[in-house]
Amino acid sequence: GAGREGEHTGSLIHVPAGPEAGGTVPFVVLEQVRRTAGGSVTNTVTVQVPNEGDPDLRNNTASDTDTVAPKADIAVAKTVDNAMPQVGEMVTFTVTATNNGPDAASGVQLSDDVPAGLALIRATSSPGTIYTPAMGVWDIGPLAVGAQAKLTLEVRVQQAGLIRNVATKILGDQFDPNTSNDSSGVDLTNQPGPVPGADIQVHKTADT
Repeated sequence: GAGREGEHTGSLIHVPAGPEAGGTVPFVVLEQVRRTAGGSVTNTVTVQVPNEGDPDLRNNTASDTDTVAPKADIAVAKTVDNAMPQVGEMVTFTVTATNNGPDAASGVQLSDDVPAGLALIRATSSPGTIYTPAMGVWDIGPLAVGAQAKLTLEVRVQQAGLIRNVATKILGDQFDPNTSNDSSGVDLTNQPGPVPGADIQVHKTADT
């Protein structure tokens, strides 16, 4: 038979009449899971028939259990102290990873390869994090809600022209609800270095 819509009041759903024998009354309940919930959440529904006898009460209750998956929005930001250096000069890239929550993060990794045309001189990362230059991988690991980790890369410019340097989140144990901020890059417009001047020497002699 055809189902009928029910009216939801508090924790009760009132069905005015029916269904007929063999019929169903479908309904959907939308609930917001608290941020503090962890592990799993179980929702149970129980049918109550106040005025008519139910010959079988064993099938009047049903439950659904869902796993609560933690989420962590890791935002990546990259800056450079000099976007128009000359060949031979030093520049410093700074990468910042921020956990915008709502949950703590773990297993966070970023990729940041030093591109051709730049020579890595020194890498410094926040305590407890490790940057591996040969792989271009920054292993951050756990990151609490609101916490930041920083990586600085000091490089020497080796060639003129446009060079783009990008840092990207590549791993994280938690679901990231906002992937639009997982990557950040900056451009260097490298200028040719000064042309070495000719060393002109003047010698003066006098006839005797």
